[in-house]
Amino acid sequence: MAKQMNNIVSTDSRKVLFLTTPYLRTINTKGLFPDLAREIVELGHDLTIVSPIEKRNNLAAGIRYEDRVRYIDVRTGNMSKTKSKIIKGLSTITFEYEYYHAVKKFIGDEQFDLIIYSTPPISYTKTLKHFKKNPRTKTYLMLKDIFPQNAVDLEMMREGSLIHKYFRRKEKELYEYSDIIGCMSPKNVEYLKDHNAEILSNHIVELFPNAIDLNYSDNPDSYSKELTRDQYGLPIDKYILIYGGNIGKPQGPEFIKAFIDRIEKEKDLFFLIVGSGTEIRDIKQYSNNMQNIKVMDSVAQDEFKKLVMCSDFGCIFLDNRFTIPNFPQRLLSYMECAKPIIAATDVNTDIREVIENEKIGCWVESDPVELDSLMEKISDIIIKNELIKMGERALFFCQNNYNVSKTVSQLFEPLDN
Repeated sequence: MAKQMNNIVSTDSRKVLFLTTPYLRTINTKGLFPDLAREIVELGHDLTIVSPIEKRNNLAAGIRYEDRVRYIDVRTGNMSKTKSKIIKGLSTITFEYEYYHAVKKFIGDEQFDLIIYSTPPISYTKTLKHFKKNPRTKTYLMLKDIFPQNAVDLEMMREGSLIHKYFRRKEKELYEYSDIIGCMSPKNVEYLKDHNAEILSNHIVELFPNAIDLNYSDNPDSYSKELTRDQYGLPIDKYILIYGGNIGKPQGPEFIKAFIDRIEKEKDLFFLIVGSGTEIRDIKQYSNNMQNIKVMDSVAQDEFKKLVMCSDFGCIFLDNRFTIPNFPQRLLSYMECAKPIIAATDVNTDIREVIENEKIGCWVESDPVELDSLMEKISDIIIKNELIKMGERALFFCQNNYNVSKTVSQLFEPLDN
């Protein structure tokens, strides 16, 4: 494991409770939450991580200790990667009680200075209520998802239905128990304030972007573009566009299929998908036997980074029906590897502003009628030989705006006031 330590300013040790999804087995890996947790520990704070083990994983729940961290693994229902709305809904409802009972069992009435947690899910209220008995405990919500509105946007839930009213009430409760709400982008801040003004009048809503540790690597091996492409059966003489991560309804699978059709007709382009999710099987079947498309299951984080490094563009997809301003964390993986960004999203996300203002790629609305425009923009980047310059600007922007040391310092500011 290679690690270049950050310049750490010593602080008073604080007790921190981190409620997470998905399952966090260790902080010694690369990722949004492991990077954040590792930075907290490196600053000398006392960290307890509570995370769910979904039933499908068939792992034992319980308490364990590793690298100055106490882990509490909670057995929960299957909330991710399931197409069943009933299973997902019931698991989301029972999650709150499973978390609460596990915390009561393993932590009891222990007091914490800071509790941090993220959406999804929105079901932390009972646990927060338990610890908020201590008036000095600060609670910080890292808002990564605005539910249930995202489900309404994708027509997975009807606005005003009983289930929508239930989850909207749970969402409001979560905001009420959150002293501070950190949002991924300026439009996230604006959206949350506009739609929850009556709840958030006495709460702090601030910018808290996704952030990573750019100095951390869990694979010190040397990298070769040619060897990586050869290892994975990728063409050496084509420009590779990579998409990595979840492929579900939020990513707009029908647009992705239309994009696949266009790439298949291009002699100089190749589209690589690496991921999982409810729609990945359908995408695999759709692209079967195509020459310019390869769909792979998820790989280890270090292997994925090698695949990004050997590619030429990083792709972001979001369904164009979204009214909420999503800001996918996968963007940082591409920026870190100095890759231009190809984004096809809804019009409400401010990913467009980042890409266009910083000149680090191109954006279109994720509507098939925009595919001609997207292909022209990709071709223009290649013809003008802007790949390296755009990638360098992306890395520079990531270093200055998405550095985990800055965001972790922000978490502890309220405790010092």
